[in-house]
Amino acid sequence: MLGLLITILHIGVFSFLGWLFYLMRKRFSLLPFFLYLGALMVYANILGVAYSITVLETIRISGGNIAFCAEIWCFMLLYVMERDPTTMRATIFGVFTVSIFFVVMYTFLPFVLSLPVVVNPLPVPPEIFQASLWIVIVGAALAILELATLIAIIERTKDKFKWLPSGLRFAIILFLILCLDGLLFPILTFPLYPSLYGTIIGGLEGKALLGLFYGITLMIATTTLNLQYTRRFEGPRVRLKEIVSVSKAEMAQELRIALKDSKENEKIARLLIDLISHDICNYDQAALNQIEMLNLLIDSKDSKLKKLISGLKRTITESARVVTNVNMLSIIREKGLKSENVDLTHLFEAALEGVSANYCGVSLRVEGIEKLAGIQVHAHPLLQECFYNILSNSIKYQKEGEEVVIIEVDINKEGDKHHLYIGDHGIGIPDSRKELVFRRFDGTPYGSGMGLSIVKSMAAFFDGEVWVENRSDSPDDHTHGTVFHFLLKQARDGE
Repeated sequence: MLGLLITILHIGVFSFLGWLFYLMRKRFSLLPFFLYLGALMVYANILGVAYSITVLETIRISGGNIAFCAEIWCFMLLYVMERDPTTMRATIFGVFTVSIFFVVMYTFLPFVLSLPVVVNPLPVPPEIFQASLWIVIVGAALAILELATLIAIIERTKDKFKWLPSGLRFAIILFLILCLDGLLFPILTFPLYPSLYGTIIGGLEGKALLGLFYGITLMIATTTLNLQYTRRFEGPRVRLKEIVSVSKAEMAQELRIALKDSKENEKIARLLIDLISHDICNYDQAALNQIEMLNLLIDSKDSKLKKLISGLKRTITESARVVTNVNMLSIIREKGLKSENVDLTHLFEAALEGVSANYCGVSLRVEGIEKLAGIQVHAHPLLQECFYNILSNSIKYQKEGEEVVIIEVDINKEGDKHHLYIGDHGIGIPDSRKELVFRRFDGTPYGSGMGLSIVKSMAAFFDGEVWVENRSDSPDDHTHGTVFHFLLKQARDGE
């Protein structure tokens, strides 16, 4: 009698928690209910070999069996309350996923426990997992089969047994499903492992007893939730095919929703970038105007103060370029770039002029720029920004003590493309960082901001290539400087 009371207590606790977590859906959606269902699945697998309750002289029920029946109970409650194919599909896939996890773990754990370096304080024999593996596989397969059978029976009896109270009908269906499990589970499992018969009894008598009491609690739960459940259950029949597969219409609808959300997010991000860019540029311009006024007021002979003001002006100008780069990268990724024929000499000289203006205290010498004369490529005027970033990096990362920053330019024709070389004599880039510098905010020299990321993005959009190498006169020593390579398409006729 005590065993029967303990079993009823188990059933009452499991059923009450399922009912309670379902009620929470109004405040927390179905997340608490799904978490509870997942906990029951874990509990059923673990406690299947942990303990059993002697209910009657001929009936012994394992803790895992009680939890497994609670799992089926929760699934049935969820189905009759929701009748939503998407929700039920997610639940069945969840059962499948947890089952795969346990199959893998029951295969892996015996190996781990057999290792001499593993401490097993309980001690748990590895053989128990080996013996339980087939039980886990059979139980998972039966669970999925029974869930599908449960749905089919509910839908087929929906119209034929209208005279039978719904709660009682569901209790009978649950009872029959659990009896089916009690019949099939021992037949499929115990012939291979007869030694487990005393520990795990899922026979017909035990499942019939569990089905009886779980049926009563299901009747109570559906009755207390009757107003919500009745409205859903009076709808059209749900077919099993709708649950196990996603229709093309449903996939198309989900895709449309995802695309709509993506476009809305892009619009919001674009608006924020525009607002921030506008305000920061205004502040930077105001600061530059005040610096110019300060520059006029100070003594022209005070070289130290002049140098500090020049550095401050350069810093503000560079911060403005960062904002411009952010805005530019956003436009590139949103709209792309339309390629056209551009003059390399014009773009390079414009970039050089901008760098010279911002780094007026730096002596910059460019060698070989005359080689670009008359050469056009199929790119975009924003290629000037690529040149600016390369030239400004050469100044930022020149060797300490160097008075003149020397830039070397060269270009070769390779098929239908022009190979442009821009080299310096700076601190160089280690081989391990040469790819990383083109990533945003890499945190290393030549890759501490967005400049080189924009260079890479721009080159890709007009079908160009860019990479960095050591100087050809010191191919194995990066400390002698770097060479940036641009591979650009030659200009098209008629454009």
